[in-house]
Amino acid sequence: MFKRYSLYFTLFAVVVSLMSLLQIELGHAILYLTSPTSWVIEIFYDRMSVPTKMSLIYITTIVFWYAVGRYIDYLIEKRSRQEVE
Repeated sequence: MFKRYSLYFTLFAVVVSLMSLLQIELGHAILYLTSPTSWVIEIFYDRMSVPTKMSLIYITTIVFWYAVGRYIDYLIEKRSRQEVE
């Protein structure tokens, strides 16, 4: 259970989102650096003037990092199965 990257990546995204939500970090800098949604938004708009719903950014950040962790878990499991054979 503790070797699952999906757990750690999701936990990381939740902590970053909570820091942004509670305004512990100034200007949402860490969130904008780690959120794929904000990367896409910055292509089309200035992030300071975008009236987007922050909840969408929080949710997509958590889902994105969970998916990245699950993919890494899958690759590690696949590799370990190949080594056993």
